[in-house]
Amino acid sequence: MSIILQESQLIGAHLSIEGGYYKALERAKQIDANAVQLFTKSNRQWAARPLAKLLNYLKKNETV
Repeated sequence: MSIILQESQLIGAHLSIEGGYYKALERAKQIDANAVQLFTKSNRQWAARPLAKLLNYLKKNETV
């Protein structure tokens, strides 16, 4: 069975954020994903990791 994707369809995968949020972006780039969705915290708690490293990564790599 072959699957034909339309240009507007987004493909992504569940990827680990081990090592930092930005690592998920690097992993997505490695598999040629054209969509990324980051959950920055659990919806079951208020606490969340600081996003400074992720924001710095995004600034340096605007074409991720």
